[in-house]
Amino acid sequence: MRYGATFFPAMSVAETIDIARMAEDLGYDDLWILDQSFHHDPFLLLAACAAATSSIRIGVAVTNPVTRHPVQIARAAATLAELSGGRFVLGIGAGNRTRVLPALGLPTDLAAARISESIDVCRRLLTGEEVTMRGRTLALDGVRLESGPPTPVPIFVGSRGPAVLRIAGAKADGAFVEAMFTPEGMAYALGEIQAGAREAGRDVVSVEVVAWQALRLSTTVAAADEQRYRTWAALLMRGTRPEVLERLGIAPGTVRAVREAFASGGEVAAGALVPEADVARLVLTGDPDGVASQLAAVRERGIDSVSIIGFGDTDVVQDTLRRFALDVMARSAR
Repeated sequence: MRYGATFFPAMSVAETIDIARMAEDLGYDDLWILDQSFHHDPFLLLAACAAATSSIRIGVAVTNPVTRHPVQIARAAATLAELSGGRFVLGIGAGNRTRVLPALGLPTDLAAARISESIDVCRRLLTGEEVTMRGRTLALDGVRLESGPPTPVPIFVGSRGPAVLRIAGAKADGAFVEAMFTPEGMAYALGEIQAGAREAGRDVVSVEVVAWQALRLSTTVAAADEQRYRTWAALLMRGTRPEVLERLGIAPGTVRAVREAFASGGEVAAGALVPEADVARLVLTGDPDGVASQLAAVRERGIDSVSIIGFGDTDVVQDTLRRFALDVMARSAR
């Protein structure tokens, strides 16, 4: 199993580079930087991290083809593939449809079609093709990258929705599945990815599945901040289809109450309504032994990689990544 480090790039560029170096030194296989907010630009950060590291795989997880046109995404991906010596992975998703896209006045519909067409465009451009197409959401006329990548660029897709998970199975090299650590979550996510692969005539083994997971490890500084995790669980409830949450064991009444609280009182009010049992359904929680046992279970189910999300300022993120590496990775079979 591969292990990845993930965090919101709210800190300075220099601190981001320090975290990248630390992750590589601790033995993490992957470094993922988000493009889901208005922090520093992840592509520029990843260029700096590529220059400061030598072996860790780096990637954006995920950018979206609404705020960034797929041609521009492909150009950035080709550049980062060259800068990193072939270590770059391109992650694509629907974007933050509850905050970022509405704030910019951008459409939030046709997400699955946009992602599907964007995968096709990026893959063709990154393999040197000249692309002319007219789809539901994209139109290109004779576009070709003038400087392509020296090595292939893997394309991963991030989603919790069934339609996009099936697209990942049908077209992508990998899939990020967030908050799907429970048996119910794994059965749902892997089932949709496998269904998409079957429909496309692909072998699902060719799709790398990454469990993308907030971590509440008892030995970390962050674990003491209960509100942090209740708020995160509430944000997941707001951004996930109710029928998917119900498959994870979360009652529809809880989802309705949390969403209503967002509208009337914001994140803190919504987080206060999330039961502890539902936090544990959405967040990887426990002491080192308990978390290691959960990792063993997901490995047996066919998950290829686990990526841990670190929340907070630089010190808290570093503590989370360090404690996970020393207390859990060190005792878990690769």
